[in-house]
Amino acid sequence: MEFKNNKNNRRNFLKEAGITIGAGLFFMPLFQFFVSCEHQEPIEAKNKELIVDLNQYPALGEVGKFQKITENNIPIVIIRKSQTEFLVLSLICTHQGCEVDLPDINNTLNCFCHNSKFSVLDGSVINGPDDGSNISSLKKFENNFDSKTNQIKIIF
Repeated sequence: MEFKNNKNNRRNFLKEAGITIGAGLFFMPLFQFFVSCEHQEPIEAKNKELIVDLNQYPALGEVGKFQKITENNIPIVIIRKSQTEFLVLSLICTHQGCEVDLPDINNTLNCFCHNSKFSVLDGSVINGPDDGSNISSLKKFENNFDSKTNQIKIIF
């Protein structure tokens, strides 16, 4: 009788262990999907300068064109507004830190994590996230264009 009880205990243990492992394998990818939208802090880069040589980025030779660059783990977009003026925006959504896509045909920067939309003209919020929370404009970076060297100095 004792032998049969041990066999059932072992069988129940293996059954419960299998269920636990199976559930873990099922729910772990689901958990990672939801956690992927959490804010991930970029490396802090205050009062640092980046010199961008426009000769390396032909798209920025035309007004209205843009270029994505990543510096210090911060994805930015440089948009040429005129022959002498540029707009430099962070591509990190102010809602939960997801990366915002490059401008689309409607001249909006879209965050597909929660459907926020930002203006390509100044980074302002067009539509907030689906959850109704308030968010701020995309971060603008100060910049100076030197027409003699054809370079932009961006200050983080």
